[in-house]
Amino acid sequence: EIYDYGTFFRESESGESSNKDMLVYFNNAFRLLAYVYRLRKQWDELIETYRLGRLFLPNRHEWNPHLAELYALKRQYGKALEMIDSANFYYYTTPQMRLYQILAQKAVNSNDRDEAGRILNHAIEVNPDFREAYVNLFMLYNAMGNKQKAVETITRYLDRFPEKNAVREELENYLETDQFDIQKAFGKPG
Repeated sequence: EIYDYGTFFRESESGESSNKDMLVYFNNAFRLLAYVYRLRKQWDELIETYRLGRLFLPNRHEWNPHLAELYALKRQYGKALEMIDSANFYYYTTPQMRLYQILAQKAVNSNDRDEAGRILNHAIEVNPDFREAYVNLFMLYNAMGNKQKAVETITRYLDRFPEKNAVREELENYLETDQFDIQKAFGKPG
């Protein structure tokens, strides 16, 4: 019996069940095709290959970080965020906050700073305890010359973590002198 896309998961008339072990072969074909499209920098074809290849994965959200990267490359940040959100919800056991950081950095690298701010704000909504998002959002707004939003970001951080006196002291210093020592406020990264 010949299986095509529409009949692959259905039982045939003879009662034979679909062979899920065959999924790996379909998946491998899509991986190889994706590799070729990546080498050729054919981004639209690569996106479509990942989208179709996901159908043959045990968890369809496994390739979402790859799709997010490609959407970011095409400056489609809304779609990239959707891919990260669904991967975090359906694939990872705990949200991978670094994916938001990577996406925000790609937006900055493309000179899409407002989009980077939106992405970092979204990361804070997903996980309000994600310290690095506050720090990067503050640095982004400060670099953009938007002192008001920079102050609002640190204020949000202090609302969440009122015991962080070093941050409070640096905020006061920033309001008076426009100087904010990240190391003093937050300590060593990592």
